[in-house]
Amino acid sequence: MLKTNKIVSLILVLVMALSMFAIPTAALDGEKNEIVVDGVAYPVTVGETYTYTFVLNVSDITANTSKPGYIINMQSSTYYDDSKLEVQNYGLLDDEDEESDMFPVLCSKGLVSNLLDDEITYNASSLKGLKFNSDESVLIKAVFKVIAEGSSEINTVILNSQDMDRNIIIEHGEFKGDAWKTIESLTGNFAPIETQPEATEPEATEPEATEPEATEPFDPADHTWTAVGAIAPGHVDGGMLGAAWNVTNADNDLTFDEATGLWSKTYTDVAATGETDDYDDTWYEYKVAADHDWALSFNDTGDALGDGTNAKFDVEVDGSTVTIFFDGTKCWAVVEAPEVTEPEATEPEATEPEATEPEATEPEATEPE
Repeated sequence: MLKTNKIVSLILVLVMALSMFAIPTAALDGEKNEIVVDGVAYPVTVGETYTYTFVLNVSDITANTSKPGYIINMQSSTYYDDSKLEVQNYGLLDDEDEESDMFPVLCSKGLVSNLLDDEITYNASSLKGLKFNSDESVLIKAVFKVIAEGSSEINTVILNSQDMDRNIIIEHGEFKGDAWKTIESLTGNFAPIETQPEATEPEATEPEATEPEATEPFDPADHTWTAVGAIAPGHVDGGMLGAAWNVTNADNDLTFDEATGLWSKTYTDVAATGETDDYDDTWYEYKVAADHDWALSFNDTGDALGDGTNAKFDVEVDGSTVTIFFDGTKCWAVVEAPEVTEPEATEPEATEPEATEPEATEPEATEPE
């Protein structure tokens, strides 16, 4: 669970959506039907749906950065009990052209999410920044249906997030820094099982004037860049890259060229992709990661955090040369087929016909008449 003595402000909201055809079911043996969120239990009814909302405010922790109230990326996981809860929707809109009410500034197709058995993963990134500067900035919204009796729990862990200067501000649920503010509230037509203390107004205190800390802008030259990837769709064979998706493999580190201002890594004698025994077609998927870690990576358009954000290329001819380039904001691959050399045409040697001596023949002897 995210601790309340950290930097982020979040709201965990449960809204009950009543159904005309839902049949309330009593818990067996006195067991309560409830959903526990951040240590507080809320009564629920089997067959009905509830909306879980997680709101993020990073204004305090990013106050001294180049763009306060913004982050450049976010990875998070929402955990739930799939034996008692069934996910109905996990935050995306039906119309992908509309803005999502999750991950401000991004449209719905800019958000990568995956639904697992007991976990929903979310990944989002934007070089322009994601704005989480108020207590209404929704990070996650998911709808759950209660499918079994008993007590279950929903909680979210932010795995990684960076401010606009590429400083890690959240990592594995731990928040960096001293400033913090937490707001928790509930909406809906039901009351929590556990009594909540009365809200008290905090005494107004004058904040101490502090000089903003100077932050260094992001410089790609301060990092080591590594090519990572695999042959798709299987993603188990790394091909020219060695082990699939091995971000720690220093053999795939790119080298910086001062003359061009680019990082690059060249692979020779690369086998062709295409049809195999298992697949009708195969190809390479890859990205460039910083410092042998997944916290920061790039594809051929920009930031590449999360699944479904890989760059791609095909190798049409065996023995090809592949070079992966990186300019500090995006990467790309150049594939060169081996040169085919035509055999030299040779003139046939002129040969003189052998001289042959005519056979000497004796004239036939004839008898005189």
